[in-house]
Amino acid sequence: MNQDGGTMFPGAGHGEVADYQISSSVLQSIVRWSVASEPRVRLHREGARPGRRDAEIVVVQGVGSVVVHVLAQLGEDLPALGEAVKEIIASRLARMTGLRIARVDVHFDGVFPPPEDHA
Repeated sequence: MNQDGGTMFPGAGHGEVADYQISSSVLQSIVRWSVASEPRVRLHREGARPGRRDAEIVVVQGVGSVVVHVLAQLGEDLPALGEAVKEIIASRLARMTGLRIARVDVHFDGVFPPPEDHA
């Protein structure tokens, strides 16, 4: 990470090294978009401890680790749902940024009721 929270990536171009930077807010947005695409989970924003983010991303030498705090739909298989969320986040971050994602930890902080038509 650089001083303003962005992550620098080396790039090759005709024998020269060109760097590009992806800000931490972009990485956060990719994680949030990934979680939002899975209707059985929601980011845990309400009631979060002060200073805690719903998603934390650490990048060291082009390798990323993610911790995401979510609520799960009541009645879901949490281990299977956790694996699905991990795969969505890791694949989208890798595809969009070129990062190698070493780890995605999904923390289930609570549940929410299923839609009324599924109750």
